[in-house]
Amino acid sequence: MTMYIFNENFTSLWYCGGVILFNSDRTKVLIVETHSSSVGFTKGKREPGETLLDTAHREVKEESGYDPDDYLHDMTVIGEKKSAKIHSIYFFIGTLKTKELENKPLVFDKNELKRVCWITIDQALQKLSPRKLDILNAALNYFSNNINNNT
Repeated sequence: MTMYIFNENFTSLWYCGGVILFNSDRTKVLIVETHSSSVGFTKGKREPGETLLDTAHREVKEESGYDPDDYLHDMTVIGEKKSAKIHSIYFFIGTLKTKELENKPLVFDKNELKRVCWITIDQALQKLSPRKLDILNAALNYFSNNINNNT
């Protein structure tokens, strides 16, 4: 996985944006599960005119109910290149602002997703595919290397 610093002039080709969202003490991560049993993080395709940040915020809201004001993130993103250059996915790394927000009811489209829930990091290490584990580990490494950050 590659780390980038996002800004409005971010020129990398991308088609999906999302957020790897951790609870306030970073002991749990929010996961989404599709009806085909694929497990991952909140993300989705860009809509016309959106920036990467717009897409990421919209997808978190649509797939969990969390508003951008509920979590903190800086402008670091983790890039995942899929089969072609145009199939790049970028994730911001977010942390809920308070412990209480973890209990906020999760709101999502049950036609689109089977389940959205918080799981422990240990559970995630067992449940995620190798590719998604790489993304999670990149986010965890980011936190361990940036202890004094505000995310």
